Order: sequence, then C-alpha cells, then structure tokens
Amino acid sequence: MLEGGGGRRVGENDCQVGIAKAGVKYLLKREKVLEKCALAGGTQAACIVDPTVSVQLGRAADAKDALIKRKCGNRVPMASPPFCCVTGTGQDCTVVTTRTDCTNIMGTVTEGKTCDPMMLKCSPVPGPNKPVTWWEVCPESDTCTTALATLDDLITCVDTSADTIVNEILCLQFRRNAGADWPCPTDVP
Repeated sequence: MLEGGGGRRVGENDCQVGIAKAGVKYLLKREKVLEKCALAGGTQAACIVDPTVSVQLGRAADAKDALIKRKCGNRVPMASPPFCCVTGTGQDCTVVTTRTDCTNIMGTVTEGKTCDPMMLKCSPVPGPNKPVTWWEVCPESDTCTTALATLDDLITCVDTSADTIVNEILCLQFRRNAGADWPCPTDVP
C-alpha cells in the first residue's frame, strides 16, 4: 500500500524511525534555542514569549510535524495492533489473545490481519488506516488519560515528552534565583 503521498511503500518501521528522528531533532533544537536565551539571562517565561525564540520553536515544531506525517502517512497509534496467529498451511489460524500465546503454540504472528473465529482463516483488517505500535496513553503527560487515537495525538505526545525532557535539562543547568528562573517540573528532585 502506498502511504504518505510519496509514491513508495511506507511500513511501520519507517514510521517508527521517522517519529524517533523527528522527536530527537525537535528536542535538540528546542533545547538549543531555549539554552541560548537562558545563557543571555532570560527566564523561562521571558524566553517562551520572546518573538525570535517563538519563531524558532515554531519552525522546529513544524519540521517535526511534517516529518512524522510524511513518514507515517495514514497510520494511527495503537498499543496492540491486530494480528493473526497462523498455525497451519496457507491462512489457517488459531484464535489467541496475545502474540506470546501464538508463539507458545508454535504459531507465526502475521500483523495487520485477524483470525476469523468461525472460519479459522486469517483475513485483512478492514479500513484505510494502518496501525503504528504506540503506547495506549502518553507516558509523559499527567493529563493524558484517554487513548491516543490519531496521528495528531501521537505528535502531541512527542511534544509533551520532548518538552518535559528539555525543561528538566534546563532546570538543572540554570539554577539562578533559587530555581525560579527555570523551575524544575514537580517530578524532578
């Protein structure tokens, strides 16, 4: 299946690599921009509203979003994507709950299909969207309690994770005014 509008096949691995690359580039750019502002004497609040800093952070976010969308196409985050446990010849299968259950009975896990319980044959998952294996909820967000359902939800999770890491790094680097200029997140000692 062609995904991402680029005319070539895009697999889940390409998507995962794209998310990682985009997330790390965004994190490093954000840290560099905010660190430069802090080294010039800026506080966290002042740096975030500085027009030059805002433009640079906006460009970094736009580049991250574009790379993830290009690499992931129409994929949706899913903690446990559908699979079929092939246990016979052709598409013969056994209904199991987990991938481990499948391998324990000497089956072969086939992604993107499910085992029809009546026919005991693997069949493709209906719908245009392909999964990208991802957490059920964003691990760095205290406020995220609903399942990530869209690529935009996943991008927001990448933002939250990168922003939290950058804030932790900067709070350790800039302890001016008893930590008031660059306050540490509540979960950092």
